[in-house]
Amino acid sequence: MTADFLKYFEGSEYDSKIILKKDGESYSVYDIKKIIAPKAAYLRTLNSSEIAIGECSNFDFIINFLSCVFAKKNIVLKNFTESLEIPDITKLCIKNSENRSDLDFEAVNPSEIMINLFTSGSSATPKNIQKTLKNLIKEAADLKEEFAINENLEFIATTTPNHLYGLVFYFILPFNSGCVINSNSISYPENLTIENACLITSPSFLEKMEKYSEKPLVKPLKIFAAGAKFKEETLNYAKSISGEVIDIYGSTETGTIAYRCSAQEPLKLLKNIRIKPLLNGTEIETPYSFQPIQIIGDRIEVLDGRTIKLLGRADRILKIQEKRLSAEEVENTLNKHEFLKKSYVLKNGEKLACIAVLNNAGIDFLINSGSVELIKILKNYLRKSFEILPQKWKFLDEIPKTSNGKTDKQKIENLFNLNLSFPLVLEKKYCENSADIKLCFYRNCNFFKGHFEGYPILPGVVQLFYAQYFAKDAFGINCTAGQIRRMKFAGIIYPDKIINLNLEFSEDKITFKYHDDKQTYSSGNLPVKNILEGVV
Repeated sequence: MTADFLKYFEGSEYDSKIILKKDGESYSVYDIKKIIAPKAAYLRTLNSSEIAIGECSNFDFIINFLSCVFAKKNIVLKNFTESLEIPDITKLCIKNSENRSDLDFEAVNPSEIMINLFTSGSSATPKNIQKTLKNLIKEAADLKEEFAINENLEFIATTTPNHLYGLVFYFILPFNSGCVINSNSISYPENLTIENACLITSPSFLEKMEKYSEKPLVKPLKIFAAGAKFKEETLNYAKSISGEVIDIYGSTETGTIAYRCSAQEPLKLLKNIRIKPLLNGTEIETPYSFQPIQIIGDRIEVLDGRTIKLLGRADRILKIQEKRLSAEEVENTLNKHEFLKKSYVLKNGEKLACIAVLNNAGIDFLINSGSVELIKILKNYLRKSFEILPQKWKFLDEIPKTSNGKTDKQKIENLFNLNLSFPLVLEKKYCENSADIKLCFYRNCNFFKGHFEGYPILPGVVQLFYAQYFAKDAFGINCTAGQIRRMKFAGIIYPDKIINLNLEFSEDKITFKYHDDKQTYSSGNLPVKNILEGVV
């Protein structure tokens, strides 16, 4: 008998147990065996010892992962590694065999199955982190014990299982605990309708719920959140909509390190974690990684016994013009300015760049005085404390985040490399099939230059670009380039005009409309292609 959830697939003792749901349909262990068996059998015929799992739905990911495990193949999660030249199970044509009679599964040694994850760390360069399936099972077992996970919970998630947090908390933990996984993605608060739910999410998702005072139709019994720093007010809000909220701290390299259940308490180490503070980071001894000793960039102070305090990132020291400065110190200073909510500072090329999220006073100043004057004020404010100042600025409504709630460094880099002014987002409301964004294309935006001299108007190509940009941001889909249908211009958009962009998503298109209370300025249809392609 092997360890934990693998036992479900040995013999027929657990065949009737429900372990997975999709679109209201329940799947027993026997149902999953029927799906996995032909896939695992086919994978065994391949010479490669590694199988990649590309982007796919949560349900397909779980099926693909289990198929690789029972084919005794090492697994590569391709969230950062699209160019790897190894078989990708999401692109292989594997025929399901409904009449397959041989459903026996050979015993699997979880110590011999290697999981390759990728993280960008403090840069955009992928870093391969290796773990065994046994490492993941051990982490899940400790989490089950620490948080008293019982079989009555149904796991739901806003995150995906193709990174460590989602893989362990949304997949391995519920399987090990005898719980059911609901594979339907929770993209919006109105999707929270499951009784006895354990929600796997991120602080950024909860922050958006808090911002719009959203209340779930059914309160989750437990909420696990990880991926970014929890603001105190967001954590308190989360506690108001759930029986229990657990803020998880960890990394891809180490797995879970510590947690807290309220904004007032310090982080508490998991019982099998040992830490040793270093000059430029922290040494973590963990049973949840193939290499049990890991060095991370976070500086950690041990308070008492199992309690710790985070002191910031050692690797956010930037070197610009042969001089060093702390990105966190610049942000902390900027965040105290009367015009700012928060900021994010990074190195872009050889220059310091900054994303600033304005408060109402900052928004009013930008609209009335322009970005040039606002940047001058912010740079003069920073000049009192720093020699190196940001030369590139973007004013956004929020710091871009990945699906698992971490700062999206690649998206931020792309925004700065685009060299196109970003409109001011005054309000934003996303629902499952619609989105409403209130925008101001302020006068200093660079796309007004030359269009036209002395009579600036908003170019149609810019309207189209931002319709596509916000469509991807709202619905996670890509619009098909070069096939715009029925685009109609009915009015001129002048600088500093406050405009509403409405997006409506249907199966094969997104309808967009720029309008205000008086008229429609432009509209059209964007053909789309879904970025999530299921298994053939």
